[in-house]
Amino acid sequence: MDIQEAEGIIQTQSLALSLLQERLDTLERALPITSGWEILSGSSGNDFTRDKLQTIVDLAKVYYLKNPLIKRAVDIQTLYVWSSGYSVNAEAPEVDKVIEKFWADPKNKPILSHQGLTTLERELRLNANLFFAFFTDSNTGRVILRTIPFSEIQDIRTDPEDRQEKWFYVRQYAVNGSSKRELYPDWRYQPANKPATVDGMPVNWDIPVLHVKTNSLSDMLWGVSEVYCAIDWSRGYKEFLEDWIKLVKAYSRFAWNATVKGGASAVAAAKTGLEAMLTPDSNGEYASAGIFVGNQNTQLQPYKFSGATTDVDDARRYMLMVGSATGIPEQLLAADPSTANLATSKSLERPAELQFMERQRLWSDILHDICQYVIDQSVKAPHGILQGDIIEDEYGEEQIVLSGGLSRKVSIAFPDIVEHDINEQILAIIHAATLDGRELAGTIDLKTITRLMLRILKLDDADDLLLKLFPTDEIIMQRLNKAGQEEDDPQDPPVKDTWESLDREIAKTLNKIQESINVADSVS
Repeated sequence: MDIQEAEGIIQTQSLALSLLQERLDTLERALPITSGWEILSGSSGNDFTRDKLQTIVDLAKVYYLKNPLIKRAVDIQTLYVWSSGYSVNAEAPEVDKVIEKFWADPKNKPILSHQGLTTLERELRLNANLFFAFFTDSNTGRVILRTIPFSEIQDIRTDPEDRQEKWFYVRQYAVNGSSKRELYPDWRYQPANKPATVDGMPVNWDIPVLHVKTNSLSDMLWGVSEVYCAIDWSRGYKEFLEDWIKLVKAYSRFAWNATVKGGASAVAAAKTGLEAMLTPDSNGEYASAGIFVGNQNTQLQPYKFSGATTDVDDARRYMLMVGSATGIPEQLLAADPSTANLATSKSLERPAELQFMERQRLWSDILHDICQYVIDQSVKAPHGILQGDIIEDEYGEEQIVLSGGLSRKVSIAFPDIVEHDINEQILAIIHAATLDGRELAGTIDLKTITRLMLRILKLDDADDLLLKLFPTDEIIMQRLNKAGQEEDDPQDPPVKDTWESLDREIAKTLNKIQESINVADSVS
């Protein structure tokens, strides 16, 4: 081996070492997020540190605001979950009155309005953590619902012997430039002894907190952003398209390919002639098409790019990874009209449909828990609407039983995610209610039949109309009293008792609807 060969080997190894060092530096820069795990005291599992969680949340918010794929993935699920509305109904009329009053409270509109709920769904998708705070009037039982920003909750404290039982949430926030650090109890934590301070921090026993987390495991206290695993791929998709645009711009710099026989002077002359023909005027416009005249030594033809190996559709694999990470099908994520027939209002891929239904069930549980808290506070308050008894169960935990055996059951219902044929749905209700007979079969009560019909028709004032058709006992008494007063006036016709024939009238109406649908189907 001579000196020249040795120098070549040394240079090659030096270059390889330099490249290896660059790769290691790249990996180390990627470590801050992936290495931010700490084993928590008393836990067999792992959690991201609070600082790393905040970094992920901040990154997710930025990508939602600037990256079309992340924004689309978040908004699509929000639309499917909330765009068709929902209904909240209590089984007992007295309880329903309390729930309706809570929902109609103007102070609760920022949370319970359509805009408020869709905003919370987006935040749950990005933050994976929601903290509902209950501000309660101990005298009247009025509950005002608010949320505490994720950035203000710094720690979650649990039972030292049971990590699943949450006790306190540590909130750190600023008021008029002064930092405050306080504790808020979990809404289910009701100890017999309630000290004013714990570890030197004041405890807001009158403002319990309901924590909702997603995208986490059972041994994790915090949820992790649901778009976290899609961020890298959405960034790759963006960078690929940017590189492709740069490549297209580079291609656009060459429109014609000219071959000239001769030396540098011949090339310069051809260049001057072509540039004069292709240079725009002072207004930026080109002259009408000219004629290129050359001899056998000059060839001019359009520059061909058909052999380029990079195609814009090569970025599709990145987009598919984003769809896989977020659970959104490609045809919805891409918003491509050419594939619109794959995702209509009557067709949706089953995994995506189940994902949206699962999120609706989660929100149903959340709203149900909120309703149960509102019911409890109405009983506890001296001037609350509901009456009941506060007892302790065999475990020493507080339980509230409504007086008169009233049910505290509350139902939260969402319309079908995939729209079905209205005629088919109405016929199904008729078959179930009448068993194809002439009268109501007693399989479904009249109020439920009406509620199902109104839900299928998607009337905006369905709840108000249902209340008019099936009023509470209080409204019935008001109507009866008014009717009794009107009977004294001989000019008014006597009030007829229609309650006994109401079932028969409804059954006739259902049969007429069925006959109309059958006729329409036969004509079509």
